[in-house]
Amino acid sequence: MSEKKTEKKPDRYIVIPADVRMHSLDGEPMFTLERDRYGKPVYREELDADSKPTGKKTPALIPWTMTFARFIHERLANSKTGASVGNVLLAASIRQSLRGLGAGAVWRLEGDEWEFLVDMIEKPAPGYDERGHELPPYDPTAAINLAGYFHATLSAATSPPAVAEAEAVKA
Repeated sequence: MSEKKTEKKPDRYIVIPADVRMHSLDGEPMFTLERDRYGKPVYREELDADSKPTGKKTPALIPWTMTFARFIHERLANSKTGASVGNVLLAASIRQSLRGLGAGAVWRLEGDEWEFLVDMIEKPAPGYDERGHELPPYDPTAAINLAGYFHATLSAATSPPAVAEAEAVKA
């Protein structure tokens, strides 16, 4: 009986990028609805020119900022994740390994986890609108803002940053 030796894929290391403030293609800041702790939109009472309440309420808007963790979690919220138990376990492991890490921290992914994440980023399943029409996997405006996140993930190093920097100096 011949046994196949499976070569362990190298771990990957990502230095977590800073939060991204989202902008439209013409450079204008983008906003999103402010939400309360239950996920419901927050409304603010409008004021007139004399700073007196008008009795009219409008949704509160806040600058749209994306964190790297949210970017990763949204990539994992893909129908391909639910295609098998193995995929679900990989996604859970990825989420757990990212928990508590912020900008500048080094995130270590096992080789299988990184390959799964790359597949989710490069070839995500399409989304669907409320009428069932297929949507492209990425909104171009949002994706352009997140180019640094794509690059950081897809070009993850095979050695921790301190080791990678030392090797680059030797070369």
